[in-house]
Amino acid sequence: MSQEAAARDAPAEEAVLHKSSKKRIIVSLSIISVAAIGLGLGAGFFLHNQIAGGTLTDYNNVNADDYVDDNTNLLNDYAKVKKAGGHYLVAYEKEPYKVANIAYGLYSKETHLFAQGIGSGTAKMLGIAIVQQIRSTVIRDNDNYFEESCSCSKVVNLADRMYQSGDSVVRNEGKVRDANAEIPENFTKATPYSLPDYRKAMGRLLSDPCIYLISSKTTYLDETATSGAKTSFSETNGGYALELELDPVHSVINYVRQMQTISSLVSPPAFTYVHLSLSLDKDLNLLSMETHEYYYAAVSSAAGSYVEGRLRTVYQSGGNYTIPELNDPVSYREKM
Repeated sequence: MSQEAAARDAPAEEAVLHKSSKKRIIVSLSIISVAAIGLGLGAGFFLHNQIAGGTLTDYNNVNADDYVDDNTNLLNDYAKVKKAGGHYLVAYEKEPYKVANIAYGLYSKETHLFAQGIGSGTAKMLGIAIVQQIRSTVIRDNDNYFEESCSCSKVVNLADRMYQSGDSVVRNEGKVRDANAEIPENFTKATPYSLPDYRKAMGRLLSDPCIYLISSKTTYLDETATSGAKTSFSETNGGYALELELDPVHSVINYVRQMQTISSLVSPPAFTYVHLSLSLDKDLNLLSMETHEYYYAAVSSAAGSYVEGRLRTVYQSGGNYTIPELNDPVSYREKM
């Protein structure tokens, strides 16, 4: 799942979809493949040392709601700034996390959406590095939602397709064909969820635009730049660039929940850094986002991997984005 450079402004070409013994060494990289689309902690939590990989947070005693802001009036405030001339740097330079929530809020209001991510992750342990390719697509067609997540490497082959409609989500698990992360097949397991159960298991619904918690309580506003790029908000040629260095514990509470659901981890992953780079147009509409993450994930009490993940997601709205049937392909045309 999962940014040092600002996201490029070029949107992906519109895709119209038609119906028709190494386990001890390498942790499954599926844990970085799902959350990038989209493509807080409460009182009482405690930290303790993880045997092989640094600091581990006990997420059982935390409450994500304690680390989000009240954004009820955020889009109304944005509309006033826009009407007054769109001086967004003046309005939000000291509160850049608001810009991300405005962008995702504007995006979520559209009834026809398409987002697609392409990236890779590298797991390292005992001098061995495994590179995994990652592909992810999200589509909204009115009140119907679709998400695909595919990933493969020399040791991993995974594909998931989720469908959300009404008050339920169905998760379909399969493989990819011939080690090609862009062609899922062999969906042999289907699991239905109620919306509350799916959010509990995966950290977010398909209708939720972002799995990271981005707020005043999870964004570093000082010089902290463990990832190599500090938080900033600036003008670009025709739009804006937003860099967000996030708290690697508080911003990933929902993400960690998702990781533990889809991976064979013995404990929550321990993040070192989480950085998001957003590209926005002149009205703060979301064009693309690059994620850059680094964390340790344990597959046993004494073995795990350090994982670095990068994924670039592009966003579109207003087009004809048809949700595919289970075995219909999705076209991936945007390359890193």
